[in-house]
Amino acid sequence: MIVNDPSQPPVQSNNKTVVEMKFPPDRINRTQELAYIDIAGGDVSKFVTLGLADCGCPDPKKESKTSSAKQAAPQTGLDDLYGGSGSGMGTPSMAPMPLPPIPVIP
Repeated sequence: MIVNDPSQPPVQSNNKTVVEMKFPPDRINRTQELAYIDIAGGDVSKFVTLGLADCGCPDPKKESKTSSAKQAAPQTGLDDLYGGSGSGMGTPSMAPMPLPPIPVIP
């Protein structure tokens, strides 16, 4: 889940987007899709499925074994989710998740 405010817990009111990442040959099925939409509060616009092409992840089948040069990841749909341009090896820049609250023991 991507949250609107990373300093707050990942609850419905702070939900920006629910993301499901799929790598070949895995595909999302209708049951999973409905479950993620439910997690997104029933809002279809707050759910997205991403694949290899979306994350900037290298595809081992397309990797050249002779090339040792690193290439910058192309701009992807993740930029819209994270509100910026892809950086480095396709790693989106986002704020770290806050630590959970420390339980109070009476």
